[in-house]
Amino acid sequence: MNASTFARSTPTLAARWTVEAGTLRISYALTNRDPYTAVLCFDGARGNPEDPAPDLGDQVYVSWEPPHTVHVKRVWPPLPREQDITRAYVPALSRVRPGATREVQMRLALPLRERSQYFPHFEQAEYLAASARMLTLTIGYLREVEGTEVDTINEDLGVFRYRRTREPQHLATVSAPVDLAVMVRQETWFERV
Repeated sequence: MNASTFARSTPTLAARWTVEAGTLRISYALTNRDPYTAVLCFDGARGNPEDPAPDLGDQVYVSWEPPHTVHVKRVWPPLPREQDITRAYVPALSRVRPGATREVQMRLALPLRERSQYFPHFEQAEYLAASARMLTLTIGYLREVEGTEVDTINEDLGVFRYRRTREPQHLATVSAPVDLAVMVRQETWFERV
């Protein structure tokens, strides 16, 4: 596949968000434009399946980018640069078939608080309040190419576990203006996703 073919078949991400009663509500749709290959998105965990917009605060990564951008990410987080770990975390996957669209609604409590897989919140964590003027939503995905292996976690919900691939993670992003308070981690050793 050459670069122009890949660009035409890259998934598109559309999103909208609103602030309601101390909550950020996000709705997004990821469309797989590839006519032949499914994509596996790192957004398989959906919280309570009975809730149309579940609280996914513990299933997203929130990162601050000065001067005024907050990033909300559902991705395979990078390994920490300065910390030894015993196990790498890989989020659950969803499958988006060729030509299909995956629609997700979620909510996050406000103010948003920076969250990183390998540097979780703790009681003495230091935060500074900041004002976000731009929000960027990022969904990580793999193309389900030959050699990609996944296990089914829940067939009814369409949730899968990654086993193996030669495919790198790709990112679909969308940005729009926002007016939100964000609690920004202050420890020098904190690594943003």
